[in-house]
Amino acid sequence: MTWSLNEQRVCAVQASVLLDAMQGASAGNSSTHYTYADLMSVWQACVPHGMRVRDEYLYGIGVVHRATVPGRPDTVQYLSVETLGDDL
Repeated sequence: MTWSLNEQRVCAVQASVLLDAMQGASAGNSSTHYTYADLMSVWQACVPHGMRVRDEYLYGIGVVHRATVPGRPDTVQYLSVETLGDDL
């Protein structure tokens, strides 16, 4: 019997855990943006060897904001269920 891990699911769970922990460390500020390059580096280190993190694995977890001003970094904003309004 063989088994394998689902890369998308493993990466998504790790991203959610990582972003939740980072938000907690920033006093729960729901508008906090994290530097894309830093997040991708830390996130990649959190997943099993051989898996690759991808932007699309953040779907429903975070929003990637691409910088429109030269010299400004791309950022990621966590979409925590707790910070979403009740009137969606």
